[in-house]
Amino acid sequence: MLSRTWWFVLLSSAAASGHPVCLNEYDFIIVGGGTAGLTVANRLSELSNITVAVIEAGGEVFDNPNVTNVDDFTVALGTPIDWQYISTNQSHAAGQTIAYHSGKALGGTSTINGMTYVRAEKSQIDSWGEIGNAGWSWDDLFPYYKKSEDSSYPTAAQLSSGVTYVPGDDGETGPLKVGYPYGLLNGSFHTVVESTWQALDLPHNVDVNGGSVRGFTIWQSTLDMAANVREDAARAYYYPVEARPNLHIFLNTTANRIVLKDNSGAAAAAGVEITSSDGTVSSLNCSREVILSAGSLRSPAILELSGIGNPSILEKHGIAVKVDLPAVGENLQDQPNTNLIYSTNSTFNGSIVYVAYGAMSDFFAEWDTNIDTQSYAETVSAAVNNTITASSLEYLFNIQYNLLQAGVPNAETIMETTLNLGLGLSGLLLSAFWLLMPFSRGNVHISSIDPKVYPEINPNFFLVDFDLQIQIAIARWTRKFWATEPMKSLITAEISPGYKALPENATDPEWAEWVKASSTAAMMPRELGGVVDEKLMVYGTENVRVVDASVMPFQVSGHLSSTIYAIAEKASDMIKETDPIDPSTFTASDISVLRQALYDNSILVFRKQGINPPALEKLASIWDEDMINVHSSGKDQVRDPRSILSRNNGARLPAAPNVQVIGNGEFHDYEGIEYMDFRHVDSAEFHAEPLAEEELADGQTRFYRWNQDGPLYENLPGKVTLIHAVFVPKLPD
Repeated sequence: MLSRTWWFVLLSSAAASGHPVCLNEYDFIIVGGGTAGLTVANRLSELSNITVAVIEAGGEVFDNPNVTNVDDFTVALGTPIDWQYISTNQSHAAGQTIAYHSGKALGGTSTINGMTYVRAEKSQIDSWGEIGNAGWSWDDLFPYYKKSEDSSYPTAAQLSSGVTYVPGDDGETGPLKVGYPYGLLNGSFHTVVESTWQALDLPHNVDVNGGSVRGFTIWQSTLDMAANVREDAARAYYYPVEARPNLHIFLNTTANRIVLKDNSGAAAAAGVEITSSDGTVSSLNCSREVILSAGSLRSPAILELSGIGNPSILEKHGIAVKVDLPAVGENLQDQPNTNLIYSTNSTFNGSIVYVAYGAMSDFFAEWDTNIDTQSYAETVSAAVNNTITASSLEYLFNIQYNLLQAGVPNAETIMETTLNLGLGLSGLLLSAFWLLMPFSRGNVHISSIDPKVYPEINPNFFLVDFDLQIQIAIARWTRKFWATEPMKSLITAEISPGYKALPENATDPEWAEWVKASSTAAMMPRELGGVVDEKLMVYGTENVRVVDASVMPFQVSGHLSSTIYAIAEKASDMIKETDPIDPSTFTASDISVLRQALYDNSILVFRKQGINPPALEKLASIWDEDMINVHSSGKDQVRDPRSILSRNNGARLPAAPNVQVIGNGEFHDYEGIEYMDFRHVDSAEFHAEPLAEEELADGQTRFYRWNQDGPLYENLPGKVTLIHAVFVPKLPD
């Protein structure tokens, strides 16, 4: 039995070329240069006034033919760009171990996957909001699916091969190129396949990417049709912007753990400890957030190595508990995969990307009479040592049951020729099929304090016996397809498993024996076993997010990559909204809150909550080219005021004879100002004051400015509003 190479874990649920230097501090550090990580890195680094570092364990594969070739997607599996994880022995699946393929390269798993672009079912995304995740629904996520996508319309030849689509469902201006392979099989074979599925009452689906997945269709692929190469996350989101000076990629670098500050409140990340390719251990520092995008199998391990997780697991490895969060690494949901192989009376000179999605009623008669969600919940809770309560699981399983009752597809079967697999032309056809929404749950946890040691992965395949019953029903359904006209007339033999190994009238126990032998950060409320909230922030921390597949609370019927891109696009916007950093988003109404910083013989401190920067149209002088050039050469980029007061940035400036006092104010947590922007209250004119300094004197703070030439620095009026400042931290006594 193989495992489908994507999964979900309950987390709720050396610099690249051109960047040879490391900054003393980054605004954001992203762990993982894969599908989600590079998407977020691209969107955040659009803002020139912030800095982003990406830590990636692999190297570049831009010219690697094992990656770029659109027909040979399997050849990269088992090579150095594949993590090659192995599961624990599966006691409910004939004791076998399962290989997990995950991309270890810039671009992550998008460099080695099957390039399938199929979105989730609408009601599945809606279910994320139903369990308490405000702002997560199909209507919320659909614009981000489109934002990420640059879809190419099919050619005339592709249309004649059976391609259909709904134009309004596709994005046309995003970074990710999506299209159809040129080598699609032409002729009558598509009609044969479609007619056979229709004989089994499965309809044709014109476009599976509009929120309704059930039916038979030709899927889109993540490929650049113009260049005829795979479109991975690096090609889409990194290489077009690699020249940005505020985006640094650290390749062949392992993220060991998040470095947390010593404080009594919520855990706060100060940076990330890394190991470079030569074995050197060092740390990257951050001022805003650490974002984990290392994937479902590595993100939970990094949290645990950082002291965030189940105390019993952390203490076993001698790791101090920073955040007690037992659900980290739980809720691993994987889809068992089984294959059928047939020989035909034809030789296929093209590739096929055919997929059929079936609801329970399509392949499992009277299935709902066998459902016992309470029993399933008790079984799973016991298997994970009650880290998630049976009552919480039963609540979630009932939602999953409701999705199945509503007709959400729970079976996927795909067809491929040997050309798809890079094996040349032949008359063989492969049919692979999956159970899409299993009730079984597993986990992934560290097995050592050494970050180089792989985590222990236990998907618990078929822990819930009902999953095995469903997989058997899907196998029967798929085999029935091949034995139904007009497809039946093309088949000469079943190669695997073959009717000798598994007779046509095989019993359920015989099917079960064959299936079993051949076949981590959910976004949920904390009380349901969640690890991240609806903003993807890890519970118990103030600046650690998870943005990857592990945040999904339930499986989706489509393929993951499209949904991961959409989640990462949405997460990028949430980050900007949570901590405003883009002057282009300011509105005129924001100016009213600046009264809290009115300079009138004293300066009132900006409060962190509820303070926004001024309107964009009044910022021209602050953001003029000269000022940006002056300040970008210093220690800190220009920042917005709301975030500044929570940061310790800058360096103390020496006193100088050409400095004059411009006011007093009480600042108890800071010793100096490196940079200050201010507004003339009467004229609403904005100015920037570089190189200002603050000193402590008799319990008050005096503000100075350099006596420079020019209208920006002479004759300050009696009233100014402090817009922004880079503060120097108060030194210990």
